[in-house]
Amino acid sequence: MPGPRLRDAVPGPDRPAGLVRRRDLRRPPPRPRAPPPPPSPRRGVTVPADRDWDEGRALLGARDPVLRRLVERDPGLDPAEVFDGWGADLWTALLRQVTDQHISNAAALAIIGRLRDRYGGRTPGPGEFLDAPPRALAEAGYSQAKIRTLTDAAGRIVRGSLCPERLARMRDEEAHAELTGIKGVGRFTADGVLVLAFRRADVMPSADLQIRKAMAREWALGAVPSVRSADERARPWAPWRTLAAAYLYSRA
Repeated sequence: MPGPRLRDAVPGPDRPAGLVRRRDLRRPPPRPRAPPPPPSPRRGVTVPADRDWDEGRALLGARDPVLRRLVERDPGLDPAEVFDGWGADLWTALLRQVTDQHISNAAALAIIGRLRDRYGGRTPGPGEFLDAPPRALAEAGYSQAKIRTLTDAAGRIVRGSLCPERLARMRDEEAHAELTGIKGVGRFTADGVLVLAFRRADVMPSADLQIRKAMAREWALGAVPSVRSADERARPWAPWRTLAAAYLYSRA
């Protein structure tokens, strides 16, 4: 993948009304209850406005001199623009991330382009993908393993067992576990989906080689860091790691 993270809890269903008894009609109407307090912030909440990114830029610049330089070079960088076109919903983000696995961005874009050509230049929906002949998918460039993964993901979306609304309400780690329950979906793909489809704000996609190469170059590390080392370097950047990733992708 080369998006920001993200979700709140939602109130449960309203309590069903009970039957009205005759003696209840003589009682005065109940006093209205005070509205409940707003939910406390949770890890995994949508970032709604550019002013929040300003707060993130300030924090990143204060915690890391290299990020301060990147922010000063492009103080108005908008992660939404960086990730634009990479997949804006659950299915297209999964399609892009699975296609991207173990190949270059250029190769992935070529495969998706051939797939789109079969549908008049648009991305097929999950139901259309399920109906596509396996041979046609293979001709577009998909391996059998990726066809199985995308077929599984598309089937879950169509059946409703993989629901974007439910994922949106989950914490980052919960949504991560739900996504990696799909065979063939690992951290690389799950991180990308959280960023692209759900705009989570605190995801560092360290499993993406592109991110680690950018780290090696910008911090003059001499070698590409491991996923674990990249995670450790990014730890102080919470809760704005997606913003840091956007800066790194912009330099890749």
